[in-house]
Amino acid sequence: MKRGLIMKNLAMMFVVSIAIVGLSIRLVAEELPFALTLGGAKPVAGTSFATVPGTVADNAELVLDVDEPMVIINVFPCNEKGEAKEGASPAIIMIQGGKKITIDQTMDKKKLSVGNYIMNIVAGGKTARVMFSVK
Repeated sequence: MKRGLIMKNLAMMFVVSIAIVGLSIRLVAEELPFALTLGGAKPVAGTSFATVPGTVADNAELVLDVDEPMVIINVFPCNEKGEAKEGASPAIIMIQGGKKITIDQTMDKKKLSVGNYIMNIVAGGKTARVMFSVK
C-alpha cells in the first residue's frame, strides 16, 4: 500500500517537473536575443515573434543593442498573424559598424508602404523576429 502511494507521488512529481521545464523553455523562447526599439517602442515578446505596439512611420528609427560589425535585416510584408505573404520579396536593410538605422534605408531605396511587416534581424549568429505596422 505504501509502495503504491510512493510510486504515485513520484509519478506526479515527475509530471510537474516536466511541466515546469516546458514552461521555462517557452518563456526563454519568447524573449528576443538582444534588446531593440523601433520608432522608440520596445517590442512585446510573443510565442513566435515580438510585436511593436501601435504603428510606426515609414522612416522609423531601429535601434539595436548589439556590438557587431554587420547586421542584416530582411523585412517581409505579412498578414495580421505575422505570416509573410507568399512570393513576396523582402526589403533588405544592412547596418555596418553601427547600432541604428531608419527603416527607409533599404538596399533598393524604396520606402515601406502602409501595412504589416515581419522582420528578421540577424546579428552575431542570433535572429530576432519582430512584427510591426507602418502607418
